[in-house]
Amino acid sequence: MQIAPPPLRWRRAHAVFLGALALLFLLGIGFELHGYSISMWREIIDGSEPDEILAGKARLIRGDDWFITLPLALSQRSHEPAFPRVNENIGFGMPMLVPFPLPVAHPLTLLRPATWGFFVGSDIGLAWLWWGRLLGLFGAAAFVLLAISGDRLRLAVPGAALLTASPFFLFWGLRPVPSAVSAILTFLAGLALVFARRPAAILVSGLALGVAAASFMLALYPPFQVPLALLFAALAAALVWEHRAALDFRHLPLVRGIALLGGLLILAGSVGLLFADAGEAIAALRESEYPGRRAPGGVTRVAGELLGANLWLALRTEEWGSLENICEAAGFWLLSPVLLAAALTSARSRIGPVEMVLAAAVFGFGLHAVVGLPEALGRTFPLLDPPPRRTMIAFGIAEVALLVRLLARRDIGRPTNLFLAAVIAFGWAALVAFAAWQLNAPVTGAAFGPGVALAAVNGALAFLALRTRFVWSPIALAALGSLVASAWFNPVVRGGTGYLYENPLSRRIVALDRAHDRDSTWLVFGNLQLPNLLRILGVHALNGVHPVPRPELWARLDSSGLMRRVYDRFAHVGFAVAPGSRPRLRAVGEDLVMVGLWPSPAMLSALGVTHVLVWSEERADLEPYEDLVELGAVGNTQLYAVPDVREPDGVAGKGGSP
Repeated sequence: MQIAPPPLRWRRAHAVFLGALALLFLLGIGFELHGYSISMWREIIDGSEPDEILAGKARLIRGDDWFITLPLALSQRSHEPAFPRVNENIGFGMPMLVPFPLPVAHPLTLLRPATWGFFVGSDIGLAWLWWGRLLGLFGAAAFVLLAISGDRLRLAVPGAALLTASPFFLFWGLRPVPSAVSAILTFLAGLALVFARRPAAILVSGLALGVAAASFMLALYPPFQVPLALLFAALAAALVWEHRAALDFRHLPLVRGIALLGGLLILAGSVGLLFADAGEAIAALRESEYPGRRAPGGVTRVAGELLGANLWLALRTEEWGSLENICEAAGFWLLSPVLLAAALTSARSRIGPVEMVLAAAVFGFGLHAVVGLPEALGRTFPLLDPPPRRTMIAFGIAEVALLVRLLARRDIGRPTNLFLAAVIAFGWAALVAFAAWQLNAPVTGAAFGPGVALAAVNGALAFLALRTRFVWSPIALAALGSLVASAWFNPVVRGGTGYLYENPLSRRIVALDRAHDRDSTWLVFGNLQLPNLLRILGVHALNGVHPVPRPELWARLDSSGLMRRVYDRFAHVGFAVAPGSRPRLRAVGEDLVMVGLWPSPAMLSALGVTHVLVWSEERADLEPYEDLVELGAVGNTQLYAVPDVREPDGVAGKGGSP
């Protein structure tokens, strides 16, 4: 049964929908609300009460946000001059255009709208980033589902809610969203360019295609980009084929050619500008030990993990075991296999190209998540074998799109036969129960009994999806179930950055930096997070997270270059007090480099260090080090000044292995 052509014509309902999203966005940033676990800094600094949290609690596991990307973004505001391409407060200078989307005074920032709020203020920046991603995903998903369902808003809106409320996106603090949204917008702009009839619409579509494609390229994370590109390229081809009767390339061919050329020029210009201003950093990442030489593939999922959202696994788990953690195990609420089974077993149903592409994507990406590619194939085509737990982004989008598409067919068809619906629903409940049983072994706390009860609920929802004439109701209930599974995770926070600047430790560090003519250089011992606080304050720290490998620091610690494989990586750089006349370097996992160093004035001065911060949970450990000038303690930290006894050659030592 034919679905109506993609909704490429603007309707008043679309404007109302976008207006509602814009109002929500303005309210969110107006009240400076967000869901980031920025309050985790309090536990490290002084244990004070997080009065900025309105509901929920900060999550230690969201370190990718609170002590990596958010400090990098905030450090751009405090830098002098603000929003630089190279932040001089990080190591010996850190390029900021890659690998994360950060606020930089650069034309490419126009393609990263979620970062614009940081140009206004710190708290507004957090709120803008959160709501821009949350509502951006919801809006983009709604429009791609409108295109797939034949402009059925009552299916597209709950479908977008189902995708946005998924554990996959919320447990990752919305970090995968830029890749997904830019891929969706590229897909929609491409369809608009193909099907548009008016010259103005064609030209605008070409412009939008170039901007969206450039934004997608700037996501700079192939494990998301590759599966998304495969999914949307195949889906676009299927939709064009399905509606080929509406194509007329003889209509305004010159205008379409100009529009397409304009889009390609925008894309080429953006990529060229990126490589012109960040080519060195991109090359350093590409040639690094991590992520550049990371082996293809990675940890696969337990098959039952694909149904973890349906089983509310995150609400019932004490220890994740082989599933690693709540973020790595995050997925999507599944229901499309139920509708697909009914379509395949019904004599009156016809599976078209769109259904085939989406079903193949759900099956293929799901299989990759559980099994991965054969090793030989992965080595031959490494881009086609991203980490299996990252291909889930395409799996989830394909799942929701297939569900909406099949429900749209139900909307113009008839309910499934009662007996067949009962059989399929029972089979689905049995499959969910089997997943609950399978997850019993690797996960502590996921008891089988509640899993069986939830399997029965899933069976009832499946039966409803097959029989009800209110076709929006099963997807709305699935969205509600997904929301229950995931909405509790992130806190509701109002502002929160003021504490980062106003706590006693920050005030003391800033005062010492100003007394040193704002030219102090710090080294932090005993804590991986605190160096990232200094960059928020606009104070120069050598260690902390180094997104791009930089040779300047390591040349002073390993002048021979023998230890390059240890530190040539995206890394959290930590320093620990260790006796000896030479620094000792070791890699701990993929992204952590530890440096053992005795903090003598000669060693520190050779690194250009003027101040030292030593952190310890036990106050008794905060003993002054010989020849350093003790500046006092703040909480669990001891502060020192370094006498300048720099050696003429400025080299601390040749470095070596532990």
